[in-house]
Amino acid sequence: MRFLLSLTIKNEYLLSIEKAIEGIHDLRFKQVNSYSEFEEELSKHYYSIVVTDDDTLAGLKKTKQLMPHVHLILLCNGLHHLNLSEIFNAGVYDIVDTSDQKTASDLLTHRIKKAIDTRVINRMARMLNAIILNYPAEIIMTRSKNGSESHVVFANNLFLQENNIKLHEIVGKELNLEKEYAHLHKNFNELQTGTNKGYSLQEIKEITPLGKTNWYNINILYFTDPYNQSLKYTFLVKFNITNEKKKENQLKESKSKTISEAKSQEEFLAFTAHEIRKPLNNIVGLLDMLKSSHEEEKKNRAIAALEQSSKGLNQLINDLLNLFQSKTGTLTLKPSNFNLIAMLNNVVESFSAEAKNKAIELTLSIDSSVPINIYSDENRIQQVIINLIGNAIKFTTEGSVSINVTAQAIKRSKHLIRLEIIDTGIGIDKKGLDKIFKSFSQANSQIKLQFGGTGLGLAITKNIISLLKGDIQVKSTLGKGTTFTVEFPVVLNAIDESLKKIRHKDLEDQNILVVDDNDMNLMVLSKLIEDWGATATTLTSGQLAIDEIKNHPSKYQLVLMDIQMPGLNGIQTSKQIKEIAGLPILALYAFRVDSEFTEEFDEHLDDLLLKPINSEDLYQKIKLLIEANKMKQDTPQTNNFKTIDDKKIRKFAGNDPVFMKQLIDIFLKRTPEYITELKTAIDQQDWDYIKMMAHKLKPTFTYVGLEHLTQKVGSIEDFAIKKDIMTIHEIMEDVWDECQSAFGEFKSFRQIISAEK
Repeated sequence: MRFLLSLTIKNEYLLSIEKAIEGIHDLRFKQVNSYSEFEEELSKHYYSIVVTDDDTLAGLKKTKQLMPHVHLILLCNGLHHLNLSEIFNAGVYDIVDTSDQKTASDLLTHRIKKAIDTRVINRMARMLNAIILNYPAEIIMTRSKNGSESHVVFANNLFLQENNIKLHEIVGKELNLEKEYAHLHKNFNELQTGTNKGYSLQEIKEITPLGKTNWYNINILYFTDPYNQSLKYTFLVKFNITNEKKKENQLKESKSKTISEAKSQEEFLAFTAHEIRKPLNNIVGLLDMLKSSHEEEKKNRAIAALEQSSKGLNQLINDLLNLFQSKTGTLTLKPSNFNLIAMLNNVVESFSAEAKNKAIELTLSIDSSVPINIYSDENRIQQVIINLIGNAIKFTTEGSVSINVTAQAIKRSKHLIRLEIIDTGIGIDKKGLDKIFKSFSQANSQIKLQFGGTGLGLAITKNIISLLKGDIQVKSTLGKGTTFTVEFPVVLNAIDESLKKIRHKDLEDQNILVVDDNDMNLMVLSKLIEDWGATATTLTSGQLAIDEIKNHPSKYQLVLMDIQMPGLNGIQTSKQIKEIAGLPILALYAFRVDSEFTEEFDEHLDDLLLKPINSEDLYQKIKLLIEANKMKQDTPQTNNFKTIDDKKIRKFAGNDPVFMKQLIDIFLKRTPEYITELKTAIDQQDWDYIKMMAHKLKPTFTYVGLEHLTQKVGSIEDFAIKKDIMTIHEIMEDVWDECQSAFGEFKSFRQIISAEK
């Protein structure tokens, strides 16, 4: 706080002022003796209190103009010459008459202290007002006079927000807070705060004007104005405890659920022990019977019964294992290429005898929209279908069980498979529907007694469907039957389908040189290559291969090279072939590549394949390398690019033609290699290697301006962490399609760069 004393005539009041401000540490005092100094000081600093003996109206107005919020005290010798109304209108806060020398100093001291106290109180009031306005509880205050009706005089921001009202809409409104909460009076706890009283209410449920249900702890406090005993104030402070209440309820529910689950599992363990003991006892008894029996017919019956008991025991153990895996998060998918139509027919056929024995009509209807070959987890899908058909037959005593299968294309390579299993069995009531997907549960206890089972099948089925990113629904009418509807996405077996279409075309007119010192390897490789429509030339040494390329440098489109050969090894041979013809070379090796060989591999070989050779991998790598090399040789016709952005590359490279061509050359050489490695890792579900190769591809795409592909391989990296192989395959297909387009466009762009001056 700053204090300014302006005395233009006399300074006999200095002692009084110093006495008044003595001991106030936060007060800085300054005295000036001329109006020019006074005006200059006001223009430089903010002052809280100013004492001046300039009683001119113009001077006072000027002071107030320079410092609008100043606490202005005027010293004057007598009041008779002053127009007090004008003086106070000019902004004077207080006047001290100095005509009486004996009382003037004490009066000035009192007025200065009062001014200081007023400033401090006002400052604290502003702070308290700000705190109450923004306090994290709803606050409203009412006032009554002489016991009359109460009216609202204040509400803070949170109260206004929660009640969806403006301050001017509520101030002055009649409101008796005690009556508002009178019905809860039995829950009041008396509060005592000094001479004031009040009440507290705990855990009160209210619905706000916005429709929200909240829980509150409420304090109602009563105050009497110390300066006017006729005025009574009531404060309502509401603390929102909704979140705490929710957590408390969640803890209660969790505890109740834990107790319930523990009880269910205890019952399940007892039941499971009984279920395991039954087939085991049967097996032991039947084995004893086999030992003692000499009749062939009895032996055959015992063997059949043994088989049935063993199957039941095996099913129970498998269910328990699947349940454990789903609970621990270790239930995983192992997708592969398979024939969906064949699998469906085989599963339904396996139930035909059981259905026939019960005189139930079992039918399978497969719509023409259903794809034949898909990529998904055959075993898990089969497990779902077996569980649902098995249940349908088990709980149907007469009538039919129908399986209807349809499909809907989601995108080019993805379909949504829909299965409906409809039976005319006993049906399920509403209460039973609520719990049939829970572990250890069946629709009711009578079902367990009548039909048996562990109550695990549908819980496991639901977990598998969730893992497949699908959905399962059930509709049932008690006594009439049940319909289970299952939907899950699958990826079409794109690789398998494409191979069927292209193996007799894409490698036609292609000549491939195969170099290996092992005759058996040469025979197998040449047979595979010829099956794909290409022509294979086989040689048994590196030197023969070099001579062949020298004699026919333009004949071959690719070289398959064994690394470990006597004489010239594969790397030495490849180096010379590259110098002669620059052909793409696919290396075949039976050992791990050590770091010391890495540089030579990178320089002289285009790709690697580990023995023993997988024919699918071999085909894909041959196809990829031939296409990539063909694109490198194509002559560009236009720069109307669809995939690449030549402006981004020029900007990144500073339009340096040498640097741009180096970027493109490295991209065209390395990208097919990286993608092949990534595809192989995806097929093998090598999650760490998928993440590594996806991460490796990101800067490769970024440097040449293909940021959208950077994002896609980045998402492959993310889905590898989640082990979501289905989504990874889908993204990879898009990446490869765009890369094929980019290869040709980059070659065209390179020729454009070369032609530029």
